[in-house]
Amino acid sequence: MLFENFAKQFLSKKLIFAIELKVSGIEHDVLNIIKKYSNFDNIYITSFDYQILYNVRKINHDVKLGWLIEDNINTDNITKALNINCSQICPNAQKVSKEEIKLANASGLAVRLWGVVNENVMKKCYKLDVEGMTVNFPDKLNDLLN
Repeated sequence: MLFENFAKQFLSKKLIFAIELKVSGIEHDVLNIIKKYSNFDNIYITSFDYQILYNVRKINHDVKLGWLIEDNINTDNITKALNINCSQICPNAQKVSKEEIKLANASGLAVRLWGVVNENVMKKCYKLDVEGMTVNFPDKLNDLLN
């Protein structure tokens, strides 16, 4: 119910949402709620759990997926991401290199970073060629972008 309240209030806004699924078994419900309040254009379903993303892809062929990874970007996880038609691969911001980003981009994957824990990491990430980053201080990111 909490997610539906969020969806009702925010998903129609002109914002990009990365909705992280942390447990399996809720994929259908989440997708149905999103469908009720959005057309999926501004939604990425993300998870560290590859099986959850696999399940989501079986249910919906069009929703954008972002695979959150603990490892560095490499050809193995790029191949797995492409096997379920991920749009993004999402490594830890503090461990990613420019070469890894180029490797992902060359394979057709955008890169969105997580683990942006402070402004210094955010400023470093801003200089990289990434699609986005997950931050807990959007006001500071907005200041940097402006």
